[in-house]
Parts: sequence; structure tokens; C-alpha cells
Amino acid sequence: MLSFENDYSAAACPQIIARMQQVQNETHPGYGTDAYCKAAAGKIRALCDNPESDIWFLTGGTQTNQVVIDSITAQYAGVVCADSAHINTHEAGAIEATGHKVLALPQQDGKISAPQLDDYCERFNADANHTHMVRPGCVYVSQPTEYGTVYTRAELAALARPRHVAVHRRRALGLCAHMRCERRESRRPCAHRRRLHDRRHEGRRHVR
Repeated sequence: MLSFENDYSAAACPQIIARMQQVQNETHPGYGTDAYCKAAAGKIRALCDNPESDIWFLTGGTQTNQVVIDSITAQYAGVVCADSAHINTHEAGAIEATGHKVLALPQQDGKISAPQLDDYCERFNADANHTHMVRPGCVYVSQPTEYGTVYTRAELAALARPRHVAVHRRRALGLCAHMRCERRESRRPCAHRRRLHDRRHEGRRHVR
């Protein structure tokens, strides 16, 4: 029987266990300076078409979510997500500990939609008190969602177009395979580092 409870409930697949047994007697330096980490970093740079990028390995999903969201979100802004999202239900305030309020929207089958997000942003900007409110600065999605549903390529593109999206850690690994898209297409929504801002005098948002 297959269990989808989480990715910590069982050991690795047989191929990984066999490979670990092959290298268990090898000795390497720590802190990400070993040959395997260097090789993995090189593969990640190649996939991202960015040979100059710095690659850092983190030890868990919560730490990864926290670091990524804090890195791409303005200090005064919050992160928008579905109310069922992992960062809103199971990460013990880790995101808000860095000063970014989690702004949860009602989910539909574990998802939020671009029209729903547009409506939220429009209502935020239209509120006369929005200068005293937490500004939406980042969008978080789980892929697949906590309900096992999957965003389509079109849904992700719609969410990413005017915003900066953070995709849930290891779940993103299955994205390309599920949608049968090329690697270049699968990373396109994250290719542009864009933040959501408000032009107060013009009454609309713009993208930087």
C-alpha cells in the first residue's frame, strides 16, 4: 500500500539505500563541501541555466520555506496562501517569526486562483486604511497541494504573472513530470524576480 501521509514516514527508495551502502565507508569533509554536494550544485546550476549562482543546501522543509519566503519578500510584507497551506497549518509560526504575516485565503480543493488573488489585492488597495495593513508581497503554493490536487501549468502561470511565487519545497520536484513540460518551461514562472507593489497616486499596482 502506498502512503501519502508525508515524506518522512518511510526510508528512501531501494536504489538510494543501495547507493548509500556503496559509499558508507567513504570519508568526506562536512558542511556541504563534499564532492557529492558539489556535484549536486553543478546539476542545479545547469538546470537553472545560471552557472554563477550560489547553491545552499538546507536540512528540512520548514527551514527552506522560511529562508526562501524571507529572501523574496519585502520586510514589511506578508505571504498570501491557501488556508490549507502547510505554512499556515503545520509550521508552528516559523514564517511569521521572520516578520512576514501569513495571509490565508479560502481554498478550493487545496488551491487558490488568480482571480481570487486579484480580488484580494484590489480590495487591499481600495481600503482607505491599507497603509496600516500588511501588504501582500509573496504568493505561496503547495505543489501538489495538501489535498493531493495539482496546479496546472496555466494555473501556475496565471498566479505567477504579476507576482512573486514561492513553491513548496520538495513537492516542486514532481511538477515537471506531472505536467510533462520541458525543464525550461517548468522554471519559467520563477525566472523573473518580481515583487508586488502599490502605486498609491494612480490607484493600481505595478510590478518591479
